[in-house]
Amino acid sequence: MKNRGITLVVLSAGIGRRFGGLKQIKPVGLEGEVLVDYSLFDALRIGFSKFVFVIRKDMEEDFRNIVGKFWERRIEVEYAFQEINSFLPKSFPVPSRVKPWGTAHAILVCKDLLNSPFAVINSDDFYGYESLSLVFNALSNIEEEYILISYKLEETLSPHGYVSRAICEVDENLYLLSLAEFHKIGWKEGKIIGYRDSEIIELKGDEQVSMNLFGFFPTLFDFIQVEFENFLKEKGWDNEAEFLLPDLIGKLVRMNKVKVRVIPTPSQWFGITHPEDLEMVRERIKKLIKLGKYPERIQE
Repeated sequence: MKNRGITLVVLSAGIGRRFGGLKQIKPVGLEGEVLVDYSLFDALRIGFSKFVFVIRKDMEEDFRNIVGKFWERRIEVEYAFQEINSFLPKSFPVPSRVKPWGTAHAILVCKDLLNSPFAVINSDDFYGYESLSLVFNALSNIEEEYILISYKLEETLSPHGYVSRAICEVDENLYLLSLAEFHKIGWKEGKIIGYRDSEIIELKGDEQVSMNLFGFFPTLFDFIQVEFENFLKEKGWDNEAEFLLPDLIGKLVRMNKVKVRVIPTPSQWFGITHPEDLEMVRERIKKLIKLGKYPERIQE
C-alpha cells in the first residue's frame, strides 16, 4: 500500500469576495511566491505524485503563468475547470450566478482525473509540512477511511474580520461524528462568538476545526454527484448557496456512508481571508524562511 501514487488537489477557483480579488495569485514570498507555492514545495518533498489544480477558465492564463508552469516542470500536473455549467444535470437550466458552486463541486469536476487516493487543500491557506505529511502517511497506510486534518479554532481566527469554520465533533477514537459549519466567527468583548444558522453561540476556542485539508479515496465519487443533484433540488435557485465539502462530509457521516478519522495537527495554520491578512502572511513566511523551513526562492 505504501507505494501507491497520491494526488494533491488544489482548490483555486474561488472569486475572493471578502478579499476583493484573486487572492490565490497575490505574492507573499520574498521573490514573489504565492501562498500555495509553499504547500506545493512541501508536497513535492513529501512524495505526492501529481497535482490537480481546480481553476476557472477566466483565470487560466494568469494561474498557469504564476503557478502552473513552474510546477509542470517538476511533477505531473493536470487542470480541472470549475464552471457554473460543470456537471450540471441536463434537466437543470444553467443559472445566471457568478459565484462558483462551492468546494464539494470543485472536487466533483476532478472526477475524471482521480483514480487513486488524493488529498485536498485550499490555495489561499498555509497548512504546514507536518499537516501534509500526516494526510499523506494516512492515505498511504489505510484502506477507504477518509482523513480530516484538524486545527484548533482559536489559532485559525483572523484579527481583521469574521471567518467561517467547520467545527468537528469526534468520538473517543477520533472518528468524526459531525461537522458543523459556523459563520461570522470572531472575537467580541473577549469572547469568541459564532453563528450556527441564525443562532449566536459562544465558542471556547479549543474546538477542532476543518480547514479543508482532507484525504479521500475515489469512492467519494460514488456519493458526490447524487448529493450535488440533491443540493440543486433544494437550493439551486439561490445564487449565494454553496455545495460545500464540510456539509457533504458531515451528511455522509450522519448517514453512516463513510468513516472519517480526524487527526489534529501540530502545524500552525495561516491564510488569506481579508486584504489586511496579506501583511501578516508575508511576515509569517519571512519568519519560516529565517528558520530554514523554506528557501528564499522557491520558483528557481
